[in-house]
Amino acid sequence: QAYQTRAWKRWQTWGQSVGIGNDPFLRNFNTADKHQLLGAFAMAVRNGRFSGDLQHPLAESTVRNSISYVAQTFRDHGERNPTKDEDGETSRLLQRLFRGLKNDDPNKRQQKALP
Repeated sequence: QAYQTRAWKRWQTWGQSVGIGNDPFLRNFNTADKHQLLGAFAMAVRNGRFSGDLQHPLAESTVRNSISYVAQTFRDHGERNPTKDEDGETSRLLQRLFRGLKNDDPNKRQQKALP
């Protein structure tokens, strides 16, 4: 719950900064525009806009989780999941964004198992 609340507050802060603060549930936007706005928010999260002084971009999983928490808040308020297209699938734009972020993440370092 705390993570969802934090993600929603960040969404609202970001929305104010781009001029959509009066419409946090994106009721006045079509599906494609919602996907683009969520993608832009995802990049703000990735670049640490809400995380203080970062040395490296946030991991894809952190960004994806933030978007999921925002989408959950939409659903909690009776709104449709803004990440989904008309077919109920995650939008291709967001799929490609997340794949690109994951590909750009540093490789996990393998550790030897302890004997």
